[in-house]
Amino acid sequence: MKKLSPQALNRATLDRQWLLRRHDATALEAIEHLVGLQAQSPQAPYVGLWTRLANFRPEELSNLLESRQAVRGSMMRATIHLASSRDFLAFRPLIQPRLEREVYQNITYGRHRLEGLDMDAVLAAGIARMTESPATGAQLRTHLATLWPDRDPAALAHAVRCLLPTIQVPPRGLWNRSGHPTLTTADLWLNSPTTPPSPNQPPTSAAPTTPNTPTPNTRGTQTPAPASTPISAALSTPTAPNALATPDARTPQPTPTPSTAPPQTTPTPSTAPPQTTPTPSTAPPRPTTPGQSNPSIAPNSPDALILRYLAAYGPASVADAQTWSGLTRLAEIFDRLDLRTYTDATTGRTLYDLPHLSLPAEDTEPPTRFLPEYDNLLLSHADRSRFTTPTTRASLALHDVLTKGTLLHNGQATALWKLTKSKTTTTLEISPFTPIPPSAWTTINAEAQALLDFAAPNTIHNINRITP
Repeated sequence: MKKLSPQALNRATLDRQWLLRRHDATALEAIEHLVGLQAQSPQAPYVGLWTRLANFRPEELSNLLESRQAVRGSMMRATIHLASSRDFLAFRPLIQPRLEREVYQNITYGRHRLEGLDMDAVLAAGIARMTESPATGAQLRTHLATLWPDRDPAALAHAVRCLLPTIQVPPRGLWNRSGHPTLTTADLWLNSPTTPPSPNQPPTSAAPTTPNTPTPNTRGTQTPAPASTPISAALSTPTAPNALATPDARTPQPTPTPSTAPPQTTPTPSTAPPQTTPTPSTAPPRPTTPGQSNPSIAPNSPDALILRYLAAYGPASVADAQTWSGLTRLAEIFDRLDLRTYTDATTGRTLYDLPHLSLPAEDTEPPTRFLPEYDNLLLSHADRSRFTTPTTRASLALHDVLTKGTLLHNGQATALWKLTKSKTTTTLEISPFTPIPPSAWTTINAEAQALLDFAAPNTIHNINRITP
């Protein structure tokens, strides 16, 4: 097998991430190519798209969220991701095992707090509350506390948020807007339940490929899904808590009760308003993606998920894909796919890739790029050495990557950055954690000014270099 050096891996992944050049594509195309962008910080995806696209404008993403073509919800690694509605409906059930671990093994909200609890009843009550209107965490806690007064309301609300395919609705996530995280379900917001995972076989005609995109309700509440939509459609397929579901175990079932204690009486849900079907809008066709063009691979299958990952993050190992998704036991999926293999020249690991994708030249000169906090480029491989040197890894804490932006120079993480805004002034602070040649600052300053022009066009701009 061909050996790939760290620099070859660096250039290949930068190319897949659209960071060797800005692409002339839509925001929706970029979101789907990247299989979502991590979005705990609601404004971070805007910078993530700006740094990858040639003509991105913030209102383009805001419009996708308001028109429900894109959503923000718990996905990879049980973290908030911005995804296209199509991908959320297709892939959210596959991530359910990771979200179940987040609930049942959580030190703060899980374990003994959920023992003996009728989880089906809790989820039904959560659906009933969100059917009335999208609910904040505080509103969910208040509603659930009245039904289970002897339980920790925060634990109940956390279970509802994770075990159901919940979505954070606007205005949170809109450009330069704020608001408390307010939740509803995919059924209610998109008028379509998440699709149960498909085995490795052609999708049937019943499998939706494009969700209905309802017209937003101008009063700030959602129009519920049709009354015929069963509650069970909102519950994901149960799987072993530490494994991705195998292809022969994909029949939707109620969420399992974590203990053998006798079930509690299901509380009567609150009365919901009459349900009507929203008016769907026409979504643009999904861009051609690896796995989607192969009729033998269902677009909502584990195989499709891995092919999409490699298209955006490869070449990569099985451990890398598991780090990105939060799932385990993915080796069997890699084994059954027709993939090209390489060898990591440093570690000897086997790396997998799509057979039709070529690699850029190892000596390709990468441009300077500003990545936002939580950018998946730095969080989606078990081995991050393709973007960091040993010295950098010793000084760059994961907490810094998550809470501050990262500057890529020569393809490597070299500095942290942060924007500070006032009414009239915006300051971009750049804090190197590895030496940067003086000659490099001309390019860095030019890209920094472009970032300021994008993020705060109507303020006075300052660029401050923080000395380590």
